Amino acid sequence: FKVTTKPFDPKAHVIKKCGDAVCLIDGKPFYGTGGKMPKQEVTSLAFEWKGRRVALDVSSMYDPGVTNANIQQHVTAYSWGWGDYTVTGYFSKGEARYVCQWRIVKNSSSIRSHINSFEELFALDAKLRKDFNYKSLESIMRENSNQKE
Repeated sequence: FKVTTKPFDPKAHVIKKCGDAVCLIDGKPFYGTGGKMPKQEVTSLAFEWKGRRVALDVSSMYDPGVTNANIQQHVTAYSWGWGDYTVTGYFSKGEARYVCQWRIVKNSSSIRSHINSFEELFALDAKLRKDFNYKSLESIMRENSNQKE
């Protein structure tokens, strides 16, 4: 993986504020600042494998807390075979943590399938558990380990 960032220039963007908080950047929700003005803008993130390079969508991503020196700790890929991958990245600068997921098909094209704050991700998990009686693998294993044979 390779990431590129640059200092955020508010003059190069349309900033909408809600009181003291930044609400939208260029008319879109964004991640990484907790409503503060970004310091860094992610300009590119690429998946590189066996001489191929696939650009990943980095729109709305700011203050990632990720550099090329620490990227292996934050971004991982899972191979589904046949050149298909799921890439997951955990980004944060302070408390404004967020997660992104991309799908890469045939080592050539990608789509970001998810971007959200950790808090919203936990809320989604709770809603899935409630609405669909979903149980995590961890809870199933815990239940099974407590059963007597």
